Amino acid sequence: MIGVLSGLSSCSTIVTPRAIAESEAPPETRERAGALFEEAVELANRFLRSDQNRSLPAGRYAFGVGGNLVFITEEKIWPNRIRNGLAGDLVVLIGFRAQERDDGFVVGTRPPGEYPEIDHSMFRTLDGDWHSPESVASLLLHETAHTVHGEGTVGYGNTLQYYLEAVFLLRASDHSAERIPKAVDHEFIFHLRVEEARAAGDEEQLSLHLEDFEQHLIQQQGDCRHGPDLD
Repeated sequence: MIGVLSGLSSCSTIVTPRAIAESEAPPETRERAGALFEEAVELANRFLRSDQNRSLPAGRYAFGVGGNLVFITEEKIWPNRIRNGLAGDLVVLIGFRAQERDDGFVVGTRPPGEYPEIDHSMFRTLDGDWHSPESVASLLLHETAHTVHGEGTVGYGNTLQYYLEAVFLLRASDHSAERIPKAVDHEFIFHLRVEEARAAGDEEQLSLHLEDFEQHLIQQQGDCRHGPDLD
C-alpha cells in the first residue's frame, strides 16, 4: 500500500500559481483560484509572525524555483510541493483532505473535477464550493507542521508507523502524529480571533481571546501538543 502511494505520487499535477494561471479553466476560475492561494499564503504568513504561533519556527512562505511553495526559516528552506493525483484521490476517498509527504503534501480531486490544478481538496469542498482563504491557510500550516516536525507520513518508516497506530490502536482523531499539527490548528484559530478583535478595535474581546489562548496552552488538551522543542 505504501509503495503504491509513493508510485502514484509521480502521476500527479503540481499545484502552483503558474499552473493555475496556465490552466484551461475559464479566466474567472483561474483568477479566483490564484487569488485564493495568494490570500491564504498571506494569512499564514501573518500567523507565523504572530504571538499565537507557538508550535512552528519563525518563518514565512514564499514561491520558490518552479513556483512551488516553500517554507523559509533562518536555518532551512522546507519544500511544500502540493500534488493533486491518484495518491491524493485515495486520501480523499478515506475521508481526509490532504496527506503529508517528505516534501509537501498530496490532495485529491473534488467536484467539478474538470481542472486538476484547481478542482482539488485544497481549494474545493466536498460539494465543489470554494474553501475560504482561512481554510486553505489552516491546511497549509497543518501540513507544514507535519513536515517540519517529521511526524506523520513523512518518509517510509514514519508512514508505516502512522498506519500501524491508526489500524491497531484505532486512533484517528487522537493519533499521536496529529497532535502538533492540531496544536497549530488551534493556534491559528485563536490568531484569527485576535486579528478580528484588533481590527474592530474591540479591546474587551481582544483581552478575552488572549486570556483564553493562554489558558488553552496551560491546559494542553489531549488531542494537541503546543510549543514542542524544535532543536
